[in-house]
Amino acid sequence: MPELIKLAKESATPLNYNSSGAGVAQHLSMEYMKQRFGLNMVHVPYRNTPHWITDIVAGHVQLGFAEAGASLPLIREGQAARAGGVGLDPHPDAAQRAAIR
Repeated sequence: MPELIKLAKESATPLNYNSSGAGVAQHLSMEYMKQRFGLNMVHVPYRNTPHWITDIVAGHVQLGFAEAGASLPLIREGQAARAGGVGLDPHPDAAQRAAIR
């Protein structure tokens, strides 16, 4: 997570992050991180999770806030990287990373 925060703060151009729509939990969570840490990011809303997951894998969007069920298979296959996680308990299948609080 520190590497992502540093990258998003120091990037000359905003990082694009996606969610499955404006106002959904993932969007609001990323906006919270953006404000809390002063990150240079722009929201790219999608209609549903499969579309934005495809664009992350293709490199069209730099990051997103995905639920474990959608993201863990991609992380296991090396198509995506996990920067951190949220929640009281980490997902048992996820690699240990810093929790976002």
